Amino acid sequence: MESVRVFNCRLNGLEQGRRYQVTVMVTVAEKPVKPIVQIENWAVVGSVMFEGYRELEPGQRLVGDVFAHNNLRSGLIYTSAILSVDCASRLVETHNTVYRLGVVSEDYDSWASRQGQPRAA
Repeated sequence: MESVRVFNCRLNGLEQGRRYQVTVMVTVAEKPVKPIVQIENWAVVGSVMFEGYRELEPGQRLVGDVFAHNNLRSGLIYTSAILSVDCASRLVETHNTVYRLGVVSEDYDSWASRQGQPRAA
């Protein structure tokens, strides 16, 4: 059975484990819909000039392998800055694309374990 890592999402003052009602409003007419692209063997870095791994949060960047991206050739990419993270759906939004997180890189997974990131079975 494969284990899945759940990365911390900052709760910004909300209590973990408590239920909250959230209203989501989407306006499609104001901006174009972003493509959703699978990213594999991914990690989180601060910039394209690799200075070590970072937590999965806005302002950081993903690095990993993508395939079938409309605007890029398949292979290793560095994304633009992360705008938002949806841990439950495993989606990460950047300026032009939404990335679906596939398998995490072994090195990043090891780094995250040493940082005390929680692990889901």
